[in-house]
Amino acid sequence: MEPSVPVGLPSVGQTCYANCMLQVLRYTDPFVKFLEKHAAGKDSFSDILLEILKNKNKDISELKQDICHLLVFLESIDETFNRNCSNDCASFLHVLLDTLGRDDDMKGNIDLFFVEVFDEIECGDCMKVDEIDMQRILGIHSTAYIFKVLNMDNLHEELIEKGSLKCNHCQEGNKLLKRSKLCSCPPLLMVQIQRITHGENGLIKSTDPFEFDLTLNVQGCREENRIEETYELYAVVYHVGDLEGGHNFCAVRHHLEWYICDNDRVCKCEDLEDVLKFKEAYILFYERRQEEVSL
Repeated sequence: MEPSVPVGLPSVGQTCYANCMLQVLRYTDPFVKFLEKHAAGKDSFSDILLEILKNKNKDISELKQDICHLLVFLESIDETFNRNCSNDCASFLHVLLDTLGRDDDMKGNIDLFFVEVFDEIECGDCMKVDEIDMQRILGIHSTAYIFKVLNMDNLHEELIEKGSLKCNHCQEGNKLLKRSKLCSCPPLLMVQIQRITHGENGLIKSTDPFEFDLTLNVQGCREENRIEETYELYAVVYHVGDLEGGHNFCAVRHHLEWYICDNDRVCKCEDLEDVLKFKEAYILFYERRQEEVSL
């Protein structure tokens, strides 16, 4: 039986970056069902992860052991990951998904739930276009506007600084325009608010309000067909602090109620303003409305 209130996750050192993402994945039902179907044998990485996500009534000491085991496993697989550092939670999610993809039963399947975004670079000198990237998480620049509608065909445009990149065709780098496009409407949509900007003295974290709603309308055209899908917000990851350090926590939707999860502390949101923290929001998690995910 589902607990009436989400269960917190204990901290194992500086692990708020991991706990908030694991808590979100706990309440990402299609992801949990996917793991149940494709998880490898006992003590595999996918099995350890599934134990954390499914067993919500476990004793705190057991959860601590499971989380520690998961992080040690990640560290042994990916040399870029150090569990004792103040890691970025989006980077942690990438490492986790990459590690899942190493399991034979997961290969080619794990990205079913994540967004395909192509970044195109258009050269103003020769007018050639190169597709250069595909992402799991949709990056949106931090600006003071209300995030209610998403244009698939033009997510973001920016001029690339002169001399920082050259066109592959004409080798010029004077007039390069980068444009991001969403290729499809996946069952789940993760949006990272890109708050790191260049200031006079180096990198700084922007605290501009990024207003979002509980629903998101995604629109676009593919092969002359009009596409329009509605997504519902089901989780948010927040970051408080600066580039030198800080703290992550999350909000999750559970049985139509919202809860703030901060490591092992969980409290019910009596006011939706507790969810819509415009200056602290870092990653938004949406699910496509009125359609079951086929596994």
